[in-house]
Amino acid sequence: MNKKGFTLVELLAVVALMGVLVIILSTDVVETFKGTKKQNFVTETREVCREATNTFLRESIVTLQAKNYYKFGNDSSHALNLNGRQEFNYFIKVNTDGEVIGLLTWDGTYTIRIVNGYGIDPANITETDIDDSVDTSNMTVEKANQILQ
Repeated sequence: MNKKGFTLVELLAVVALMGVLVIILSTDVVETFKGTKKQNFVTETREVCREATNTFLRESIVTLQAKNYYKFGNDSSHALNLNGRQEFNYFIKVNTDGEVIGLLTWDGTYTIRIVNGYGIDPANITETDIDDSVDTSNMTVEKANQILQ
């Protein structure tokens, strides 16, 4: 007998096999996506930390005093000159030596809170610094200062 085409059983077997492969691969893709998103958040936090120090050094020519830089909600009056995601928020405390001593960044998914009176090295910020227990809802300058105490 001369066969042209596939039987229904063969087609169902191929579709079932493809379904199993999609399920297996989709979990890996989702995990990879989440890991990449988390790493991007850490990279943005490092950049904010570096830019806070650089901005302080540029501004310290005029006045040498501790500064806070922040951007959250609609308040960007003390924001750093950064490019990046609009939903990325931060509150940074810089001492008179130009060292970042308090850092709070959040994007709705992840939050990083670091306090170090001797200065925060951006290179040492990692995914282990992510702390999702910090409440960043209804953020104000006063609330951010309390979080960084």
